[in-house]
Amino acid sequence: MSHFALCMLPEAGHILPTVRVAKLLQARGHVVTYITVPRYESFFRSHRLSCYSIFSDVLPANHSDDLFGSMGANPSQLLLAHYKNASGSEFFDKLILGLRNLRFECLLCDSILVRVFGNALSRALPQAIVAIGVGLPDQASAYKFGAPEVILCPHELEIPQVIDPSQTGLGLMYYAEPSVFNQRQEVAFPWDSIASDRPIVYCSFGTQYARYRQAPEILKGIIHAFSSLPDYQLVLVAGGMFNILSSESRPNNVVMVRTAPQLDLLKRSKLFITHGGQGGIKEAIMSGVPMLVIPFDTDQPRNVARVLYHKLGQYCLPSQCTPERIKQLVQTMLENGDMRDSLTYMRRIFCDREVQAPSVQLIEQVLHE
Repeated sequence: MSHFALCMLPEAGHILPTVRVAKLLQARGHVVTYITVPRYESFFRSHRLSCYSIFSDVLPANHSDDLFGSMGANPSQLLLAHYKNASGSEFFDKLILGLRNLRFECLLCDSILVRVFGNALSRALPQAIVAIGVGLPDQASAYKFGAPEVILCPHELEIPQVIDPSQTGLGLMYYAEPSVFNQRQEVAFPWDSIASDRPIVYCSFGTQYARYRQAPEILKGIIHAFSSLPDYQLVLVAGGMFNILSSESRPNNVVMVRTAPQLDLLKRSKLFITHGGQGGIKEAIMSGVPMLVIPFDTDQPRNVARVLYHKLGQYCLPSQCTPERIKQLVQTMLENGDMRDSLTYMRRIFCDREVQAPSVQLIEQVLHE
């Protein structure tokens, strides 16, 4: 039995995939302790995971199990962004102090943190370090700091030659399962508002939508597009933009909510309109749902390239998201089945890899080498 410390950025897309890994490690007899911020203590404990808070002296003490608050509504993310931009050394010092207060054999650390603090982490900690990537990388970089990297996504989603999936072994990258965490807290949803005779189109821009200045206008355009698509039903997650969008008139085939049970809705949907975050893409693939991706920033343009290459969906640039263009794309994607075979193929790979769960064996292998 070993003790693993697990440190991920405090954001749903980074935490949820690793909760599944943590639970698998627990099932194999290991101890896992999350290094986290006060906001998420109750979330981890509700899933019977140990946690140790850092930044307790400067972050709000009120605990929350809301893992889906936006950047704009999450003081933990805002503060950490401030530390990263203005005083990386202060962030690092607090992180190391928290880690040194724990006795553990291996640190499982967000690849983003390893890329920023890799050399300093290696110098400060005698324990083994494994980088955990929640999305497909554009380059293999964590290993440059002596840390192997476990990618929580099958390599089959990659574009050939971008990253060579044959690069396995200590100090390189290991592609693993998608690691979609299913045991989520129930979210209230008006299921009685869903018409049984209309195919569902589900739209969500994830938890970071507050960073996308074009998002409100694009969502208004999507709503407007469905006023001339009466045979389909749009379920739109508005989050913190709910009040802004509520002032707009919308057709009766549009259901708008603040939050939604995404996995349940994807199982019932014929199309997923998404910003192209890695988590949502993996969930759509495992539900066999084609995607209309509207990429904003970070890894989203690269994810679009992967979706297009593997014929899993289409895309629309934010600057081109007029109601007419959205309507055209939705109709085209729903009325032809060109992507069905590609989705079936990729879904089979993802589901098989999820059952195999190679991440835990890879982590144990690194620990014992």
